[in-house]
Amino acid sequence: MDSEDMGLVDDVDRALQRIREEGSVDCLKRFLHEHRYDLGYVEKFYGAFVAKGDGWGGDVYEMFGNYFLQSRSYGSVVGVLAPWLESVKGRYSAEECMRLFGYFNRMYDGMSESTREGVCGRLLEILLDLGWVLGGNGALFESYVVCEKVCEMIALAGKFSSKSMAILYMELLCTFFIESSMLFSYANAINVLVSLDPGSIYGQCSIEDFQTICSYARIKNEGDRHRKLFCKSKLSDLSEVLANVTKRCSGMDVSPDTLVRRRFDFEMWGRYAESVGKRISVGENMDLIAFMKRNDLGFAVEGGVVCVDGFDYKTVEKKVFEIIDEYREKAEATFKPVVERRRIPGARSIAKKEQPVRPRKASRFHDRFTMPYKKMKAYSRYYMKNAGGIEDIWYERRNEEMRRVFEEEEDLLRRRREELRAYVPLVEEMGKSLSRKIEESAKKIEAPAVKAARSTHWRSEVDDGRAYRPPSVHLPRAQRAYVPPPGAFRHSPSEDSGKQDDSNPFRRNRTPRNSSWYAASKDGESEKKSD
Repeated sequence: MDSEDMGLVDDVDRALQRIREEGSVDCLKRFLHEHRYDLGYVEKFYGAFVAKGDGWGGDVYEMFGNYFLQSRSYGSVVGVLAPWLESVKGRYSAEECMRLFGYFNRMYDGMSESTREGVCGRLLEILLDLGWVLGGNGALFESYVVCEKVCEMIALAGKFSSKSMAILYMELLCTFFIESSMLFSYANAINVLVSLDPGSIYGQCSIEDFQTICSYARIKNEGDRHRKLFCKSKLSDLSEVLANVTKRCSGMDVSPDTLVRRRFDFEMWGRYAESVGKRISVGENMDLIAFMKRNDLGFAVEGGVVCVDGFDYKTVEKKVFEIIDEYREKAEATFKPVVERRRIPGARSIAKKEQPVRPRKASRFHDRFTMPYKKMKAYSRYYMKNAGGIEDIWYERRNEEMRRVFEEEEDLLRRRREELRAYVPLVEEMGKSLSRKIEESAKKIEAPAVKAARSTHWRSEVDDGRAYRPPSVHLPRAQRAYVPPPGAFRHSPSEDSGKQDDSNPFRRNRTPRNSSWYAASKDGESEKKSD
């Protein structure tokens, strides 16, 4: 074992010891912050930490998962989900499962499409395993939500990653449908399942039980309300489903402890099927009434008799409004005479026989769920009847107390106003002083700077930077600059243009104009021609 591995083991042991001493995982937050740029070391630390500990809570896995998610290390994120799910299986909690599902959604939404394609198979396995954990513990709604997410991922991918995964998903749907008594959807799920693998009927139901379920499904047929969970598979009618399943699975052995035998209530469904369209007594069939209420089966209570109707699918909103209507209080009926409008006589009047106006009985319903109404009812029904009137014996004392508090507040405000008025002259003087300063600064800014007049010719302009300045008389003689005599740089042409003038030492040595070798040769040629 090298030094790096030894340091890793020491860090893991130190973190475990601090967690035991402090009783929290805050030390892991500090560790991740210190190594936020060292992804490889954090991955090694996570592997060693999870291997040493057993049954860590969701906060530990979520902490490491958020770190890997920010670092875009999606392979490590998948490595966090799997042990997290295993810890949830060991100590089941619906809240912990939904916490894992919420983290899964955040992670999945943050992935790009190319990354999703690479880890789609592994993510589907984790989700299906989570759905089985929820469904096996009776959390049907949470299992349904997980199935919706699986269906969404499959719709984006286009197909299942493997046949075994498709079978596992359809078995999960079968469990959910049979638990919820969605018989038509369960029959179609069995049809898809046996089309993938006819041997999967072994743990579901026998052919005889399936025929019985199909007969009950004709009574309770919810249609294609769960069609999206079938991943674009076509739903068939019950006769076609029964024929396909019988053809594929006829003669196959099934387990004596099938899913249908464990979860489906044949007795209550048989009693309901026999009672459809009949009138039964309430006292002897309370369990049947509860069964019909739970499965949205229609019935009506008239006195002490129950009229059993067929299946009536009800949404959650419809159930809520039915409960509200059931607990509404009917107001007293009021009679209001209906007055006819008098028509304006036109050019042509047709005599009509007047009919007696009958008063209409109008019944109004009021909302009895508001808080003011509840308080008023409690006051009018109970307090006023039992109290026999109210005598306010503290009226005078309460008024005196209110008057005293009011006068104290007025005195406090009056003193405060007097204190503030003392600062008024000082504030006015400071305002005037500030105004004067602002005016003076404005005048200084507005005063234009006087510029020297420019000459009319460019030769007469003097550059201040290059203008000659005589040396100061106060400087020593050794530091004085050389001042050339006047006219030293002025060239005066000599009488002989061919001779050079040595009076000016700064004069360039050049020949007179038109006296070059080319001009001299030209003069020689002209002389020869003249001769």
